[in-house]
Amino acid sequence: VILVSANKLTRYIEPCQLTDEFGGSLVYDHIDWVNKRLVFEKFTKESTSLLDELVVINDSEKSSQLDKERPPDCNFLPSLDPETVLQTGHELLSELQQRRFNGAEGGGVAWSPMDDELLAQPQVVNWLEGPGTEQLRTQWGIGDSIRASQALQQKHEEIESQHSEWFAVYVELNQQIAALLSSGDEEDLVELKGLQQQLSDVCYRQASQLESRQNLSQQLDGLLGMLCADVAPADGAAIQQTLKHLEEKLKSVEGALVGLREKGQVLMDQMSNQTSWSYGKDVPIENKDNVDHIQGVMEDMQLRKQRCEDMVDVRRLKMLQMVQLFKCEEDASQAVEWLGELLDALLKTHIRLGDDSQETKVLLEKHKKFVDVAQATVVLCQSLRCSTRSSGDTLPRLNRVWKQFTVTTEERVHRLEMACSFHTAAEKVLVQASPDLGDLPVEVEQETYEEVETVGKALLDRLTVPVIFPDGSEQYFGSPGDMASSAEHIRDKMKLVEDRKLTLHEEDEEEEDIEQLQYEQIHDQDEELQDDEELQDDQELHDEELQEVDNELQDGEELELENETDTYEC
Repeated sequence: VILVSANKLTRYIEPCQLTDEFGGSLVYDHIDWVNKRLVFEKFTKESTSLLDELVVINDSEKSSQLDKERPPDCNFLPSLDPETVLQTGHELLSELQQRRFNGAEGGGVAWSPMDDELLAQPQVVNWLEGPGTEQLRTQWGIGDSIRASQALQQKHEEIESQHSEWFAVYVELNQQIAALLSSGDEEDLVELKGLQQQLSDVCYRQASQLESRQNLSQQLDGLLGMLCADVAPADGAAIQQTLKHLEEKLKSVEGALVGLREKGQVLMDQMSNQTSWSYGKDVPIENKDNVDHIQGVMEDMQLRKQRCEDMVDVRRLKMLQMVQLFKCEEDASQAVEWLGELLDALLKTHIRLGDDSQETKVLLEKHKKFVDVAQATVVLCQSLRCSTRSSGDTLPRLNRVWKQFTVTTEERVHRLEMACSFHTAAEKVLVQASPDLGDLPVEVEQETYEEVETVGKALLDRLTVPVIFPDGSEQYFGSPGDMASSAEHIRDKMKLVEDRKLTLHEEDEEEEDIEQLQYEQIHDQDEELQDDEELQDDQELHDEELQEVDNELQDGEELELENETDTYEC
């Protein structure tokens, strides 16, 4: 609700429509108005009721015509006399058209339907052609800065407010003229149509100029405001949205400039044709200055648009660079997250030490490839210049995660190398069970047993030690169950080697016993042989002695025989 003082009512209501107490000239008889109002309400009620009854009667007649066997209902008649109702309406309309509240019988001047319109129409036209046009002609600047544009925009809003008030009067007046055209006398139609046409031409021309100036000015100001404001978007998506908004504004400015050229050309054509701006007379207007001004404004608008386009190109390049920067920062942050995921995977999933030396070597190769991937991630993050001004905590996070990863991977390599040494030494002992391979030298075998025991115990101790990060925090590989499983496997293998060692020792003792037994048997055989040889030697000596005795006996017999022979001869 807008409260207006009595002295300002004439800005919205014509004096001829105001009573004397409000500073107007309207002669108002309240009793007469109440009587006519009662007659009007009675006529409205009776006419509405009569129309409803007539509709029912017409429907009944149509149905009776379709059903010819059915006799017409002659008793159904309207409750009111149509002629009486029509007569009442004509009398009321005639009285309203002739007197309209002031009552000719009271001595007042008889009222003509066009008096108010003929009085109000020149006021609207004169203001629009006079102060309104002068305001638009003198207020064509759009400013070269945001502050100047805001001041001009405020001034334009004041001008627009004044025009809106007169446009409201025009709308009401146009409605009244249209109503009179439908019910007025024949001789008034030509004059009313002329008034309506001229009023519409003037108002629409002024409104078109206002709209063109307002749209282009606001769009250029908005575009300039976007270009002059510092861009501090939060992320790449915000930059893309700003770029899209900037392109849309540039397109809208282009469309508004095209519309301004068209309307400016139409306006210059109208000025060249010496258009009459006053009803009933032609007023020659020197339009050269106005035409030059319009051309200058359009050229200035074109130059300003060109400058805005240049600034748009610079802003677009800057924002695209920021998009790339944000993309690099996002990639750098993603690289740090990847490195953190690799560290997490290294601690939680890379826990196996292998069941033999070959599997452990394969795990070492896989671990080296895993480290190469992590190093490539770090190189990527560094190549994205994560140490730039807007990187935030990316570089500290990278350094922290990389140090943790380095410590963890060194511990992983150390454990795998110890496991490889352990499995290699254990396999040297266990492969002696194969008959295709020769036994190890005693010294080498003893060193191998000692290496298996030493490395195995050191590896078991290593599994119980957590990874200590540079910041002092600790983290274990896998779960306690995983570490217990690995330790159990190592103990089983150490026990297997120990059993193998005992087995080999027992076999060596058995071999020594067998060799001792064989030695004793051989020794006994040697002694028996020696005894046999001694007996044989004794027998041979005895035989020789017997032979010697026999020979001596033969020699004695021969000597005795010779003695006997000699005796006999003698």
